[in-house]
Amino acid sequence: MARGAVDEWLDQLEIQASNRGIPVQTDIDVEYFDFRVEGSPDMIGKVRIAERSERNYKDERGDQYIWHRYNREQDRISAGHDEIVSNITLDVWDKNEFDSAEDHFLFLTEDMITGDTYSKGDQKIRILSPGKYEGPLSKYTDDWDAIFNSVGASTKMAKGSSVGPVSEDPKLSITEDEAAASDLDLGELRKQAEQDSQEAALSTRTTTTQYQRSAAVRKYALARADGVCEACEEDAPFVTKAGDPYLEVHHVHRVSDQGADDPDSVLAICPTCHKQVHHGHDGDNYNKILIDKLQTEIEPGS
Repeated sequence: MARGAVDEWLDQLEIQASNRGIPVQTDIDVEYFDFRVEGSPDMIGKVRIAERSERNYKDERGDQYIWHRYNREQDRISAGHDEIVSNITLDVWDKNEFDSAEDHFLFLTEDMITGDTYSKGDQKIRILSPGKYEGPLSKYTDDWDAIFNSVGASTKMAKGSSVGPVSEDPKLSITEDEAAASDLDLGELRKQAEQDSQEAALSTRTTTTQYQRSAAVRKYALARADGVCEACEEDAPFVTKAGDPYLEVHHVHRVSDQGADDPDSVLAICPTCHKQVHHGHDGDNYNKILIDKLQTEIEPGS
């Protein structure tokens, strides 16, 4: 069964981020958006698809073009959140597959979304040839560096502020060594995670709900796993350039469904197990198995 072009592109994003030692999330609790790249500030992105197999329209020059209305992105920007908003537009033959050898993607920055689209967020991207585009939204094609360079290099004005970038809560910053063994022992890491999750639960929410996950909870889960997937119990599939075993932190109950963001509700698991939970036909049942394992083996008596 095809997994879908969006999911397959997100897999590539995770690999590219890991190679650079940059934390990303591809299961985020922000409605309509698909990923978060962590930085100063964070960047969230929505992935949209343009199918070549369904494309039968041309402009006045006779050129084919991609057309989208980037209204969700504009709405998020207008709501005044502190993160950067971006878009990925996939140019694929079929919505069920992203083949990096044949397909392409365009990265749209927040400035492009706000400054280079019309009032309703719509804009054309003219197609000159495979992987070659023209127009105000065509600046970054298949450009992974542009995605990651935009995080940390950009600053975003706090809502209501006149000058200066948004200050970042140091407890929510995740650096390259987040998966490495800390100088603190596991018990001390758990105390930090419990305290941080309690503080996060008291944080205010803006008009469009955004759920911010605790960096301390993630760090605890990764330290507890110690490089071994807590689902399949296999070693992490690879080591990042930062020298850390690559695992992903999975919340067994979605935060948006009032699931807790605390040490008793997270597992550090390999990408394959993580994808099985979210995209497998037996994902819900697999998640129930992991909940039972968490409660009886990993964090018994919690």
